[in-house]
Amino acid sequence: MRLAIIIAALLAAAPAARAAAISVNDPAAYAPEFVTTVPKLSLDTSLGSLHFPSGLGGDHFNDFNPGLGVEWALTPTYSLMTGIYRNSYDRASMYAALAVTPWAWRLEPSGWRWLVRPGLMLGLASGYGRDENPVAPLFGAGLLQIRDVQTGIGGIGFNLIGLPRADGQAGFIGLQLVTPIAP
Repeated sequence: MRLAIIIAALLAAAPAARAAAISVNDPAAYAPEFVTTVPKLSLDTSLGSLHFPSGLGGDHFNDFNPGLGVEWALTPTYSLMTGIYRNSYDRASMYAALAVTPWAWRLEPSGWRWLVRPGLMLGLASGYGRDENPVAPLFGAGLLQIRDVQTGIGGIGFNLIGLPRADGQAGFIGLQLVTPIAP
C-alpha cells in the first residue's frame, strides 16, 4: 500500500512539472550537470514490490523485499548495479546488472529539481527457478531512475524497476531508495 502511495504522489507531481528535455544526442548538453550533481556511487536500498494482477498465482508473493546494493554510474547513460535482497518468493537473491538510461528529462515541480531517466536493466539474478523466470538466471526489466538534483540534497532518489506480465507470470514494480555515498 505504501508503495502505491509513493508512486501515486510521484505521478501526481509530474503533470504539474515543467519538463525540459535534455538531448540524448548531445551528451555535452547534460554531462556537466551529471558530473556536478549526480553521484558516481550510490547505495540502493530495496524496499518492496507490487505485483499485478494481484490474484495471479495466488497470494504467495512477498511484497516486502528488503535489500542493499550499490550503483556505480559509468556515464550519464550507463550504470553498473549489484546487490542482495529478499525476493518475492521469500528467497535471498543476488543480482548484477547493467542499467542503460538513454533519455533524460528535468522536472521542476514547486521548486524541486528532479532528473528522470527511463531505460532498461539487463543482468543476472539468483534465487529464481525456471518456472518463475524461463531464462533464469538472466533477466531484463524496465527502469525509471528519479533523482533529486536540488542543491544540498544532490542525487537522492528512487529506482522503479518494472517487469510486465508475460507467459502467465505476474508482473511487478519494485522500489529502491537511492542514497549518494561518493561524488
